[in-house]
Amino acid sequence: MAQARCGRETPLNQYTAALLLISSLLGGCSNSDVWMATEQRYGDLRVDPAPPGAPYDYVARIKNVVDLGYNPENKDVRDGMALRLLSKQCANPKVVGESQITTGTYLGGTKPMIEYLVQVKC
Repeated sequence: MAQARCGRETPLNQYTAALLLISSLLGGCSNSDVWMATEQRYGDLRVDPAPPGAPYDYVARIKNVVDLGYNPENKDVRDGMALRLLSKQCANPKVVGESQITTGTYLGGTKPMIEYLVQVKC
């Protein structure tokens, strides 16, 4: 095996760096089932039944936690996530409304913590 000289990388080091970069990018993919399950486990994504008498069936609760390839502050991203979360419960889910709750601020106080409540009808 070739040794690295100061300031030079061996092909093995370049391969290892590329492999680490690819695996870290794939690990954060917001469209993977593993990512969604992790976000649900930490409480950043949640589905609740609608309150009795509501004109919708479910509420997808989505916190504004930004991740690689995922920006919940974009309404299209939130709507898509809500529909994906409810694809097993609803045959034909449709977003019919949204509200939001500000729960505080992130470290430094420069960005509000927001929980989006996406209302979905089956």
